[in-house]
Amino acid sequence: MEDNESWKLWKEKKEAEISQKAKQTEDKRQKRDKLVLELEKLKKEVVVDESSYEASYQILKDLKKKYKDHIENCSSLPFDFQEEYGNLERFKAPASPQL
Repeated sequence: MEDNESWKLWKEKKEAEISQKAKQTEDKRQKRDKLVLELEKLKKEVVVDESSYEASYQILKDLKKKYKDHIENCSSLPFDFQEEYGNLERFKAPASPQL
């Protein structure tokens, strides 16, 4: 009888742990989805041309700073953040030619 009770307690404990991990995973998934939507929206808004280099650079720099910790903890983003936004130097205005 005691073995049966200890089994039930162990089973309940394991079920609670699994439930908690599932909730944490879902919370992370929701945060990631929100971040991905914001990044996709930003990608559509940012137009890199000669007149908007600095604005685009600043927007991406701010976004990278804002979500740096979250991005490092979410390995399941649908694209490589470092590849997409890691090299922000490419958004800086090109150096003007020397005359």
